[in-house]
Amino acid sequence: YAGEKQIIARMKASYLEYMEKNGKLDFIGMIEHAVEAKYVPYDMRALLVDEAQDMCPLLYEYHKILIEAANKTKAPVFWYGDEDQCIYEFMGADPQISSCQL
Repeated sequence: YAGEKQIIARMKASYLEYMEKNGKLDFIGMIEHAVEAKYVPYDMRALLVDEAQDMCPLLYEYHKILIEAANKTKAPVFWYGDEDQCIYEFMGADPQISSCQL
């Protein structure tokens, strides 16, 4: 098991090095940048979040930014999720997020 962890750690380091060296972003990288920049679409008229039960903590942080922006402009926010239908826990999804008070 320890050997597998070392292999995975090396693969991850190699992947991240390749991405940085070649100016590439994966999905998580895009979300990280959006959170860091507090990026909000300039003409957001409504926010619809579907399948909220499959949201990881990083996406939750980004959605908090979007919800704050929506509240400032009085854009409606629709948040849908069913904790019993979470299928992405293996990727870090936390079904409890779907019931968080925003």
